[in-house]
Amino acid sequence: MVAFLKAHDAPFEKSDFAEFFAKVEEPTSTTYHGYTVYKQSFGSQGPSLLQTLNILENFDLRAMGHNSTDYIHTLIEAMKLSYADRDTYYADPDFVKIPAEGLLSKEYAKQRAATIDMTRAS
Repeated sequence: MVAFLKAHDAPFEKSDFAEFFAKVEEPTSTTYHGYTVYKQSFGSQGPSLLQTLNILENFDLRAMGHNSTDYIHTLIEAMKLSYADRDTYYADPDFVKIPAEGLLSKEYAKQRAATIDMTRAS
């Protein structure tokens, strides 16, 4: 890696990485229509996909029709809700208490889904 960086004029030395270590974390997961989906922990934005899937599980996307106006509206609104939670609650779990169980609960997703207005954007 250092050889590549030096070859591309990056000012790094091997000693710059001497104290680096990768932390192995348990993945975060949810179920979506019977499938288990895994993402990184709340120190990343990975769980926002899981929250989005939990919200979308409250809608009959197939009946809406792939890429229909209602389908895309629902998808975007669900993503906006999960991103709002990401911006409010996600952080490094070593330093912040994150309400992970609540954020990924099916009941919370149901409450968030109920806020989606099919006649207007939030």
